[in-house]
Amino acid sequence: MLIKCATGFLILALGLAAMTGMAVNSKGIAHVSYESKVDGTLIRIPVPLILADAALAMVPPEDLRELRRQLDQIESILQPLLDSLQECPDATFLEVSGPGERVLVSKARGQLVIDVDTSDESFYLRLPIRGARRLVLAAAGH
Repeated sequence: MLIKCATGFLILALGLAAMTGMAVNSKGIAHVSYESKVDGTLIRIPVPLILADAALAMVPPEDLRELRRQLDQIESILQPLLDSLQECPDATFLEVSGPGERVLVSKARGQLVIDVDTSDESFYLRLPIRGARRLVLAAAGH
């Protein structure tokens, strides 16, 4: 009897883990990295975009209305921009270099990449475009 219960629990746990993994994978994962070259602080965080959906659900109603009002003002360019960004081939959109600093904004393998490196700190963001698109449209109320 104990073995049957343990087996059932194991199957349930594996099923739950698989469903959670599929849900996280369907939304994508943003990768954020920050490094302070002054004090050595290094932060690397993988952020499942499903958490962003949950965070959006917790935004106070008055703040969500304000966000949607602001997104409504740029909706005529926002939707085509997001569609084009998703469909365009990999490319570098912006690259600026100067003494002790570099900024790169690009698309690579379906992800928006922002890479900033200065003499004091560096910041890196890799964001799945499809997941980000869904999040922006959800925030806009679509």
